[in-house]
Amino acid sequence: LYINSHKIQNVDHTNFLGIIIDKHLSFKPHINKVNTKISQITGILNRLKHQFPQHILLTIYQSLIIPHITYGALTWSKSHHIH
Repeated sequence: LYINSHKIQNVDHTNFLGIIIDKHLSFKPHINKVNTKISQITGILNRLKHQFPQHILLTIYQSLIIPHITYGALTWSKSHHIH
C-alpha cells in the first residue's frame, strides 16, 4: 500500500500516542501493557506498605497507577463496540 508514493508498512500492532492498537483494531496489547505496569507498581506498593503511612501509599497509588488506568480509557474502553 502506498500513500503519496510512500510505502506503508504492514505491522501487527502500533503504538500511537501511548496507546497500542493491533491490526484487528483490538486494544488487547494495550490492556496487557497496562496490566503489566500496574502489577509492577502494585508489587512495589506491597513491599512499601509496612514502611509508609496509608496516606503516602494512597498518594503513590494516585500518582503511579491511576494515570495508567485513565490514559486513553475513553478510547480503549469502548473498543468492544469495534468488531
